[in-house]
Amino acid sequence: METFGENCNLKFLFVSSIMLFTCFWFILGTIKRVLWIEINSQEIRITNILFSKTKIKISTFDGFETSIEASNAGNYEVMYLIKNKKSLVHISEFHLANYKELKSSIEIKMSNLGYVPFRFFSDWKRYW
Repeated sequence: METFGENCNLKFLFVSSIMLFTCFWFILGTIKRVLWIEINSQEIRITNILFSKTKIKISTFDGFETSIEASNAGNYEVMYLIKNKKSLVHISEFHLANYKELKSSIEIKMSNLGYVPFRFFSDWKRYW
């Protein structure tokens, strides 16, 4: 006895929609990760994993939040730059060697909105 009966189309539709949602969520999270960042007095220049470059004025951000994420290599800090309660930029200690310098520079220019505990399933709200 199969879970969805003999209707293979329904099973295929259900499984493929779950896989599509998972891939979309993963890709969206990966694109927001920063590989290169340059900060000056007025703006932040960001290059993400797809090498797309963005310039954002520092004054447009509400501030930043921090969180701790885990991996096989250990725990690392992630800084989320927030605008209108949405995360525009993810700056990860895992990906950037000079994360501490960037964080100290950003702390001077933006307000700290606090620590947000990492929650795997509810963090997708940051992307919308």
